[in-house]
Amino acid sequence: MLACHFRQTGRNLAMAFRQLALSKVSHPCILDFSPANQILTMSLRLDKQVSHCLGVNLKLTNRHQSANRFKGKKDADMTRQLLLMRHAKSDWKGSGLGDKERPLNSRGRSTAPIMAQWIVEHDHLPNIVLCSSAIRTKQTLDLMLQQWTIMQGTNPMLVLPQVSMEDGLYLASDSLIRSIAQKSATDGASGNSVMVLGHNPGIERLASNLGGCEIAMPTGAIAILTPSSPDGKWPEDWGNVKLWKLHGLVKPRELDTKTI
Repeated sequence: MLACHFRQTGRNLAMAFRQLALSKVSHPCILDFSPANQILTMSLRLDKQVSHCLGVNLKLTNRHQSANRFKGKKDADMTRQLLLMRHAKSDWKGSGLGDKERPLNSRGRSTAPIMAQWIVEHDHLPNIVLCSSAIRTKQTLDLMLQQWTIMQGTNPMLVLPQVSMEDGLYLASDSLIRSIAQKSATDGASGNSVMVLGHNPGIERLASNLGGCEIAMPTGAIAILTPSSPDGKWPEDWGNVKLWKLHGLVKPRELDTKTI
């Protein structure tokens, strides 16, 4: 991914579009503009398959116009989204531990807060997190909740998500993950954004199936899927891949940790 950051609007904003035009690229681009810190991020995904899944040539998003996780927003204004996240990097050392008891390693512990901040900065904070009962997923979530709580200290309007520990998500298949997420999303208590924190291969397969292309989900990666219908409502048939679209995909290695 190529990223260009501009610290001011107006002239620099025009410069970004000019740079995009001069590049003569055919791959889709995502532009994310934050009026809060006056930063425009232009991202060009070079992965042809993922670019095809995104299905747009140019997208300009004002994060404060699309914000859906803050107090005071009406339900009709909120975009429904399904976040699929694989746990952060875990530790394979310690032969005495079973798979379910494996903790995060140092890289995983540093990655989780970074991904948590990215979620908030891009207005993807979920209403509820469905988390596998494995130690590595629970530790990933704990670190993310800590980061969100810290951010809430400077932004009291930030609403922390509900948490539901799900034994069924441990090494669950893609169909089971979909079923658990659908039940949570349609029970009326989970709001408009559901995040599933689980494991491969289930998470990766579900992201690929709903996104319409092969998607690699390394540890810490997040795939964001949204309904493809004009009204943005949850699909009646979550298994119908035509009713979904891939909104975004982020992997820890793509983020500049110095700016987060």
